[in-house]
Amino acid sequence: MLEVIDLRKYFDVRESFFSIFPKDKKFLLAVDGVSFFIDTGEICGLVGESGCGKTTLGKTILGLYKATSGSIFYNGVNMIEKNFPRSFRKDIQMIFQDPFSSLNPAKTIKNILALPLDTHFTLDRKGKDERIEYLLEMVGINPDYKDRYPHEFSGGQSQRIGIARALSVEPKFIIADEPISKLDVSIQAQILNLLIDLKEELKLSMLFISHDLRVVRHISNKVIVMYLGNIVETAEKKQLFDNPLHPYTQALISIVPHLYSKKRIEEKKLLEGEPPSPIIPPKGCKFHPRCPNCMNICEKDPPITKLFPDGHAVMCHLYS
Repeated sequence: MLEVIDLRKYFDVRESFFSIFPKDKKFLLAVDGVSFFIDTGEICGLVGESGCGKTTLGKTILGLYKATSGSIFYNGVNMIEKNFPRSFRKDIQMIFQDPFSSLNPAKTIKNILALPLDTHFTLDRKGKDERIEYLLEMVGINPDYKDRYPHEFSGGQSQRIGIARALSVEPKFIIADEPISKLDVSIQAQILNLLIDLKEELKLSMLFISHDLRVVRHISNKVIVMYLGNIVETAEKKQLFDNPLHPYTQALISIVPHLYSKKRIEEKKLLEGEPPSPIIPPKGCKFHPRCPNCMNICEKDPPITKLFPDGHAVMCHLYS
């Protein structure tokens, strides 16, 4: 359904507010040559530390950020070349991380849900009201609350409204950007189970962005691991958690005790230090300053992606 090929998104930054000459230009390499695909009906988890480019990747796929280069194919059509037509924007929707800032505080829930309906459908007042009530019921919100404002709802209720808005135009693909990270633990499971139920009921495909590997293991079919703008490992969920290949993936999993055996935790060196700057990334492998398996070649040459027969892919000199 969705295929991303060598996608790059660079942000133009400057050394100071007073640098106005081209020689002072620098670029933040938020997404730096990313390629992957997601099949119809699949939930693909995207994991990595904060600042690795997960949200930027999602927004670039959606067209909220203009790609620096690369291709985004949806059902075989390059959306970048087509300038993200309205049909694409209808088919792919986003659930944002912060349920409070993503809802307009000056509009009622009814008006918030009516806007995408007015944009993509031709409905009379009765049809629109029925659709809004159906959407609210679908996500577990009392339709009688449709004339209330966002501040009158809890975080979990606000996120449910955000999900209703994303589903209002009958999309086929959802980008969920850490949809439970701002919610209480008691509410997180409810939202996760709601997403799983809606995925089955509406036959949705999904890119699920998260930094929580426990959540990704629960909801995903396939997992992509991202580090400093690059995809370092991709595998089916069971393959990735049973046999992580990249040292970064091993470190991420070892941080979560019940995902990793005690013996293997003792054998692995946990991550040390902070990720390097995406403005001045390290030469060679971007992970080498923090890697316990660093070799001479890692400091000089970027690794290439090794694809195994079972579909497991890893970008590391240990395997290439």
